[in-house]
Amino acid sequence: MAHYPSTPVGPYTEAIQQVQCEWEGQRRSFISKILLDNDGAIAGGHEIWGFPKKFAFVHMGRDGDAITAILERPRGQRLLR
Repeated sequence: MAHYPSTPVGPYTEAIQQVQCEWEGQRRSFISKILLDNDGAIAGGHEIWGFPKKFAFVHMGRDGDAITAILERPRGQRLLR
């Protein structure tokens, strides 16, 4: 998960599901989905660069020294905490 406070399309938070694999004898990373909370970032990433971006409720915060994160899609259906 990552939070981007300042971008050309405004602030957003995203969660990336990435799978480590091997292809033709080389270690690779495959991004199966990117869930985020900003329509502009979805449009740019999906339509221009072809990333598998979808809208979701994504929140990062702090609890003392710990970083907390919540991912819901649709809102109210928790996928990650």
